[in-house]
Amino acid sequence: MLNSNHNTQPTASGVTAQPPFAVNQRRRISQVENVLPTSRDLTRFTERCRARDLGYELPLDTREAANYVGFHPKTVERMAREGDIPAHPASGVRRKTWKFYPSELDAWLRAKVNSHRHPCSPNGKDAN
Repeated sequence: MLNSNHNTQPTASGVTAQPPFAVNQRRRISQVENVLPTSRDLTRFTERCRARDLGYELPLDTREAANYVGFHPKTVERMAREGDIPAHPASGVRRKTWKFYPSELDAWLRAKVNSHRHPCSPNGKDAN
């Protein structure tokens, strides 16, 4: 028995299955929804702008640091525990939270670049 909906396909068991593109569309929609900033993100952004104007930087939490360096938050936490990434413990005995300074992360990322052709310089321009 064929279903009149063109987005579904009958299977051997008679149950209709969605084509792969329908599943991918659902996944894409959820990814777009996660991109929108939350009220917490907006508050942190305004705090950072004020701090920058006053001449100091606010530390990043693990999620923000993970976005900054391009790793998963759990990977950043593990690297902080192992001392592989510049981090500062900010809580008590049982469960540590970590704080990361953007300037330290930037210097760490620049030190990881291994390119003789395009070296990273502190002012963002090549040293030629």
